[in-house]
Amino acid sequence: TLINLNSKIKESSLIQDRVLAVNEANQNILLCFVGLSHAREMAAAVNLWLQKLNTSNIKAVSVDAQFPRFVNQQFIQNNIIRRKCTRTVIAAGQWSVGRIPPGSKYARLPPTQFPQYRDEIHNMIVDLQASDANGIFLRSIHYNSLGDVKLTCPPQDWRHPAVIDQLNMIIKNLTQSMGVQFIDTSQIIGPMWDAAGDFCHYRNDDISSSEALYMLGRLLPFEI
Repeated sequence: TLINLNSKIKESSLIQDRVLAVNEANQNILLCFVGLSHAREMAAAVNLWLQKLNTSNIKAVSVDAQFPRFVNQQFIQNNIIRRKCTRTVIAAGQWSVGRIPPGSKYARLPPTQFPQYRDEIHNMIVDLQASDANGIFLRSIHYNSLGDVKLTCPPQDWRHPAVIDQLNMIIKNLTQSMGVQFIDTSQIIGPMWDAAGDFCHYRNDDISSSEALYMLGRLLPFEI
């Protein structure tokens, strides 16, 4: 059952208390969402909640990374550490198995095979752990509706739920074995997996709003 978002702020007193503590301490917190369009949509949804919670001390931004292999030592230094991200949530996988926009320089790349994806996530975690970056989380990859490009033969887009499940299993297993925090939002996305208005992005709807609030609950439970 979807959460009644009209009363959600009243129900989220714990998050309100954390936000109030940040405001009273006059501390600035930057939540960085690494990925591509899904990261941008999540940052936007989180910022909507932060506006409702009446805080300007906490902000969410998105940082572009099409593939996990792009989150290397140089990327971490330039886009996470120098940006002074307090919490960083990484979810790169849509372009790994999806239909890359025709105008992109990556348009002719084949889909990433599971062993290669595992290697990319593993190497990304190694680079993150070798850096001075703190507060790192990996997030589950979103499901996509089965639009026409996913059902052609051969498919032009491989983001079938079973494929996404395998990517998420890779992420979950590696985060567990390598000691990285994992945020699994599939309990929110899963029941509504084919509800995205454009067959891909969750935006300006109950799903994105519920996920964003859940994300805040995971990212803000720390002492000010």
